Amino acid sequence: MKKQTLPDSKSKRTRKIWLIVSLSVILTVVLLFSVCLVFLLDCYQANKDAIEAFSTPQEISYTTDGAYTVFEPEGATVGFIFYPGAKVEHEAYLPLMEACASEGILCVLVEMPLYFPLINPNAADGIQEAYPEIRHWYIGGHSLGGYSATNYLSKHSDKFDGLILLASYSAVDLTDSELDALTIYGTEDQIMNRERYEEGLSLLPEGYTELVIDGGCHAYFGMYDGQDGSHAKGISNEEQIRLTAITIRKFVTG
Repeated sequence: MKKQTLPDSKSKRTRKIWLIVSLSVILTVVLLFSVCLVFLLDCYQANKDAIEAFSTPQEISYTTDGAYTVFEPEGATVGFIFYPGAKVEHEAYLPLMEACASEGILCVLVEMPLYFPLINPNAADGIQEAYPEIRHWYIGGHSLGGYSATNYLSKHSDKFDGLILLASYSAVDLTDSELDALTIYGTEDQIMNRERYEEGLSLLPEGYTELVIDGGCHAYFGMYDGQDGSHAKGISNEEQIRLTAITIRKFVTG
């Protein structure tokens, strides 16, 4: 006699298959989410000892509200909005901001969600309105932070005088703008994509300024551990930061 499958039994088997498939999909999504979250939450930590030891001739106090850290030197008329590099604690750039502020520049260091600047490219919104005394504004950042800042600048170019890129390159064509542009990187940079950098130069406004720091490396624009600081040759972390700040001051006041 031929065995027949009862409708009830067939329905139960179908439900079981769908349950197994659904659970597999859910587990896969949870696993991928967990991997992504671990990746994003893992970051290069600021070197607190080095930051505390850093000093400038004119010490500038700063304020922070969880979204921005602001160095506000007395009588400043030039402002600089700075986007940190990807997966780097924003505190790592406190020495650079202090050095720029000691050169008379109001500096606003933006804190990015999950240490990833592409998540919040519009982080600069509202900053300029909070400081009406500042007559000239610049925006930029380090590495992927600079890349993200160029996206913001392309949509708000009428509000800025220029762009400052540190070991970074433009994401958009700015050649038709009237902006000034400064780009800085080190000869020993083992992180920045040189091919993309060279391509990015063609997207900058005509007459851009370029500084190549002899012996400088990718990580030395901030003070943090775990990237390519060991590749620097003949220049210290402090020296690279001070040279960068002086160059920025000459650029924004020239």
